[in-house]
Amino acid sequence: MYKFLDIIIHNYIGITGQIDPEESLFTYPGGLSALNYSFPDHVPLFLDEVFATASQEILDLCQGNIRCIYDAVQTGNLDIGRDTMTIEETNTDDRMIASKSLLVAILFCYLFGGCCLMLLCVLDEFVVVVAVVFVVAS
Repeated sequence: MYKFLDIIIHNYIGITGQIDPEESLFTYPGGLSALNYSFPDHVPLFLDEVFATASQEILDLCQGNIRCIYDAVQTGNLDIGRDTMTIEETNTDDRMIASKSLLVAILFCYLFGGCCLMLLCVLDEFVVVVAVVFVVAS
């Protein structure tokens, strides 16, 4: 089932969404062009194939983390998989802290009958409550 959906997404979005390299709006270093980064015949490993080709070493390293397994298999580099897993764990921890901070701020405002003006800051895919201004309702 997943492979079917992956193929549809790849063919519909990946293939039909490609730009003509001659019409790229980007600039490239050292005389390179979009043609140096265009691989129209590339067919990615789909998720079921990634798991089928993952070595025991990758599976042991990634401990079931799908993104780690995918990156390690696709790149052939265990360090990339390890970094992916570390970054994901850090982002998960940061999201949890941000969520708790936001809930505390909302609860505080609710309990004390006021309204809150919250300044939110998005950093590296997670939201941090930078400041909470509490206004007492009259």
